[in-house]
Amino acid sequence: MSETSRQWRLLGPERIELAWTPVPEPRGRELLVRVLAATTCGTDLKVFRRGGHPRMLQPPCPFGHELCGEIVAVGPDQDRLAIGERVVIANSAPCGSCRQCRRGRHNLCSELAYLNGAFADHLLVPARFAEVATHPVDARVASAEAALAEPLACALHCLELLEPTLDRWLGAGDVERPAVHALVLGAGPLGLLLAGLLARRGVAVTCADPYPARLEVARAFGATDVVVVRDRDAPLPEDARFDSAIDATGSPAGWQACLRHLDVGGVAVFFGGTASGVVLEVDAQALHYDELGLLGVYHHRPANVTRAVELITEGALPLHLLISAQLPLERLDDALERMSARTALKVALIP
Repeated sequence: MSETSRQWRLLGPERIELAWTPVPEPRGRELLVRVLAATTCGTDLKVFRRGGHPRMLQPPCPFGHELCGEIVAVGPDQDRLAIGERVVIANSAPCGSCRQCRRGRHNLCSELAYLNGAFADHLLVPARFAEVATHPVDARVASAEAALAEPLACALHCLELLEPTLDRWLGAGDVERPAVHALVLGAGPLGLLLAGLLARRGVAVTCADPYPARLEVARAFGATDVVVVRDRDAPLPEDARFDSAIDATGSPAGWQACLRHLDVGGVAVFFGGTASGVVLEVDAQALHYDELGLLGVYHHRPANVTRAVELITEGALPLHLLISAQLPLERLDDALERMSARTALKVALIP
C-alpha cells in the first residue's frame, strides 16, 4: 500500500481537484477500503453545480458516495469484517437510538451521518458505517454494478412506502382486479430503477423523459409504455390518468405534473428532491373528494441496502444498462460533463 492516495475533493460550485492525501490507518472498529469502482449520480452533478449539499456535504470535502471496494486494513477492534472482503458502503448511517430510529425510520434519524469520498483510491470507513452500512458483495457481481446498491436502496425505500397501497390495489389470490398503472416522470437511473421495481411488482409502468435513448432503456427495465417529453410543463396529454404518479426529476414542473395526472384515489410520489423554497400547489377540493395521497420519499434505510445487495446478486434488474462508460479515476471532469450533457446515465470511475 502506498503512503499517499488520490482523492477528488469538492472545493465549491463547479470546482474540484484531484489531491494526493496520506493513506489513513484505521483505528478502533474502522475499515480502510481500496475503491474498485465508484459510480456517478445525479446528486453528484447537482452537488458539483451548487458547490455543496445542505445535509450531505459542505466544501472543501471529499466527493462521491456510490462505491464498491475491497477491505485492505481493519482497526484493532474490528471483528465483523475482514481484510480481503469485497464490500459496498452505504453513504449514510443512523444512530439507532433516536425517536425515529426506534420507530424503524432510520432514514429520518436526527443524527444521520453521511459518508463521502468514493471518488478516490482509498476510503476510510468510520466505525458507525462499518457496523451498519457496510455489506459484503458476492464475488460474481461486477464491482461497477455492486456500487449501484445505494441508488437501488433509495428506489426500494420508495416502493416500501408505496407497498401498502400496492397491496390494496393489486390484491391477492383469485380476486380479479383492474390493472394498476403508474407513471414515472424521468428516465434517469433512479427513474429506471423505480420502473423496474414497479414492473416486477406487477404494475403497468409508463415512463416519460425527453431523451428517447433513455426510454429504450426504460423498456428493458419493464416499462410497458414510454412518452417522449417535448414540454416539461405539460409532459403528457391532459386527460392521461394514473393510479400512481412518481416524480424522479426533482423539478417543480414534475411535481405538479404528478398531481395533474392522478386518477381518483391515486397517490402522487415525490421522489426527486427539489430546491429549498419550492411551493407545491394542490387543489384542496380534489385532494379531499378524490381521496388523493401525497407521499414524500427521502433516502434509504439499512434494510433497503441489504435488500439491494440481494437483488443485485440475483441479477434481478439489467443494471449493466445504467453504466454508460467506465473511465479512469482522473477523468471525473469528463464523467460529470457526460452526465450534464445527458449522454451518460452513470459513469463508473475505476482507480
